[in-house]
Amino acid sequence: MPLPWGGGSAEGLASEGSKFRFGVLLSLCGLLFFSIFLRCLSLHLRPDPRIEEALKGQYWSRVALRSDRGFIFDRNGLVVASSVPSPSVYAVPGEVQLDPAGAQWFRSAFGEEALRAIDEARREGRKFVWIKRRVDQSLASAVLSADVRGLYVMEERKRFYPFGPVGAHVLGFCGLDDQGLEGLEFEWDSFLSSRVYLYKLLRDARGRIVGRALASPPDAGGLGGRGLQLTLDFRYQHFLDKELSEACSSNGAEWGAGILMSAVDGRILAMASYPSFDPNSWWDFPPEHRRNNAVSRVYEPGSTVKPLVAAIGLELGKLSGRESFYCPGYYEYAGTRIRCIHSHGRVSLEEVLMYSCNAGAIEARLRVEDRWVYEYLRAFGFGSRTGVELPGEEVGLLPPFREWFGATRALVGIGHGFAVTPVQLAAAYCALVNGGFLVRPRVVEGVLGEERFSPAPMERRQVISPEVSAELRRMLRRVVQVGTARKAAVEGLEVGGKTGTAQIAEEGRYTDRYVISFVGFWPAEEPRHLLLLVMGRPRGGIVLASEIVAPLFSRVVREVARFEGGLSSP
Repeated sequence: MPLPWGGGSAEGLASEGSKFRFGVLLSLCGLLFFSIFLRCLSLHLRPDPRIEEALKGQYWSRVALRSDRGFIFDRNGLVVASSVPSPSVYAVPGEVQLDPAGAQWFRSAFGEEALRAIDEARREGRKFVWIKRRVDQSLASAVLSADVRGLYVMEERKRFYPFGPVGAHVLGFCGLDDQGLEGLEFEWDSFLSSRVYLYKLLRDARGRIVGRALASPPDAGGLGGRGLQLTLDFRYQHFLDKELSEACSSNGAEWGAGILMSAVDGRILAMASYPSFDPNSWWDFPPEHRRNNAVSRVYEPGSTVKPLVAAIGLELGKLSGRESFYCPGYYEYAGTRIRCIHSHGRVSLEEVLMYSCNAGAIEARLRVEDRWVYEYLRAFGFGSRTGVELPGEEVGLLPPFREWFGATRALVGIGHGFAVTPVQLAAAYCALVNGGFLVRPRVVEGVLGEERFSPAPMERRQVISPEVSAELRRMLRRVVQVGTARKAAVEGLEVGGKTGTAQIAEEGRYTDRYVISFVGFWPAEEPRHLLLLVMGRPRGGIVLASEIVAPLFSRVVREVARFEGGLSSP
């Protein structure tokens, strides 16, 4: 029907309006689908981080492992501590299925506790659990051969000490996660420490392990060739460890220590402690075996202090080589009778040292004011740590002179009434014989990093004059030639030194148990080396240092001299 004002019919206009609305609707639908397409594309190319993490959790697990720790070398460049491959066994709890035969094999290999760990991890929904770390190769091969579903072997790194117990107390050891626990491994842990990296265990849609990959490289921020070079010589270390262990064992000693060092600059060439342990299996040994007696054992030094007391008197002008002392076989002081091993009669200062006369040493000590004796003992390093680069060093015990009550004033002169560590006494003797300089003992020659070597500095200070030091060297040479230390002599070498046999105090009284020791040096005129040996609580009929420790000194020095070409083999 035509419209009144003319134009097209009403039906035509209605048809055109419907087409327009349909076009608009179609356009809107197109825009909507295009927006959905763009959003899907965006999620595909740049997914929501939360969803991405959730998906990753379904397809891999991350395990934190470590790269190699820094090497440790002896002074000749011999590797004495390194990191080596070590297999570890782990499980994916959801995969583990053991038939009766498989369960029996698993129990025999890993124990019932490992099975319980898997069950607990499964209940908690964990995807990874260690079964046993750092296993031997035979067990790792057995796991691979058994082909138990859900049980896998992964290669880690572990610390390895190729010489076993040799130098164990100096090197120390590392824990399961490669952290230093004792010795140099602990003291230098931040320097030697390995880097943590991630190991990804790849899984399929069913959660089964299908591969392994590094999530971060093991050398990221790597060690750059870092390492420690020691002053120790493992040739000497091996022999000192062996001789000390055999001597302590054969004499029933509870503990022992030995220090071979340069008398000139404080470099320690060997440091031994008894009883010992193997750092490759340190957990199999009691804590007492892992104690480094050379730095942590505190004891009264006995007669080894007499030369130091003589040096103090000579330095202050209170004593001279021309004086004499009378020994009736004992010394009475403050109501206490202090005995000598013999009645020596009238003796010179030199003879006091030669025959280790208690009466003469006490009289010599009492000629010097308490304050000066105390100050010089402090100057020799007693009552403070030496600073050697090892953990667990004890301070010792040197009471202030105002607390030297009763017989203590006299006893100080024969090495009682105060206590030292072996490394303190060794450092003091270096000052006594090297011209009067106290040097800091050290076991680290330097650090290696970024392809350069940084040596450790030498520290020393004057304690006594070169003249007094020369006089003491001469006297101590006589101790070995004709005195109590004749069995310390080494044919072909000029050796000097002093024995010490000290009673052990318990509950305020001295007992019939002893600490025996010897400190010696060579060559006597210009000492290069010094060796301290000490044994605690030896059992048996003879417990004199002159009979046990002096011969031990001779054997060790003879071997060291042969290594250096100073002696020919018999």
